Amino acid sequence: MIKSFLAAAVMIVSCLTANAQTEKSVAPAQKNASAQKRQMSPEDRAVRVLRMMTSKTNLTEAQTAEVKQILLEREQVKASARNEDGTMNKDKAADVKAATQKANEKLQAVLTAEQWTNWENHKAQMKERRAAKKSEPGKEQINRPEMEEDFY
Repeated sequence: MIKSFLAAAVMIVSCLTANAQTEKSVAPAQKNASAQKRQMSPEDRAVRVLRMMTSKTNLTEAQTAEVKQILLEREQVKASARNEDGTMNKDKAADVKAATQKANEKLQAVLTAEQWTNWENHKAQMKERRAAKKSEPGKEQINRPEMEEDFY
């Protein structure tokens, strides 16, 4: 009787210990995506945008180098305008807007007309998706073929 009681107590303690270890390891992995983006360096942000531009506009190698430099300059200005908590400093908002406008002018000079149009269209689509996501949190509409009526 005592042996079975001790065995049951040992199993309960080991289960509680295993559960506590699992909860600690899962919590840091579930960071907010926006918090992770705020922690990115300006170089990482520039490369992230560059990858998207390359896939959407088919940049050449020469264009890639120029675009990367333009994006890096813009992201450095944006990073300098952020507070320690990642929020934008309202006093430096005009600097960020000017840097963005200057970067857009440079990008327009580097990209062809078709590439620029594709990039602008992509930015507009992303803006619409963000607005839709903000208006109905948790109910983002996904355009999948199986959701369309005449799929079959």
